[in-house]
Amino acid sequence: MKPKTVSVSEFKAKALEFFENVRKSRQQIQVTKRGKLIAVVGPPVETKRGSVAGRLAHTVVFEGDIVSPLEDDLWEANR
Repeated sequence: MKPKTVSVSEFKAKALEFFENVRKSRQQIQVTKRGKLIAVVGPPVETKRGSVAGRLAHTVVFEGDIVSPLEDDLWEANR
């Protein structure tokens, strides 16, 4: 099915309605400005881990304290 196309002014006036329609129908909406595509609004993409936010799970590496100053002997400029 071809995505629905709406102008940016119409999208601005009815954004909440469009978001609800996307949620219910799981179909994308293309937003145009002067006939040119500027955005595509669609349902969240499911991944193996679940939701969109789940894609970033376990991707952060904790390196320790990054706020406290380093000791003088750790700076190359002090050698």
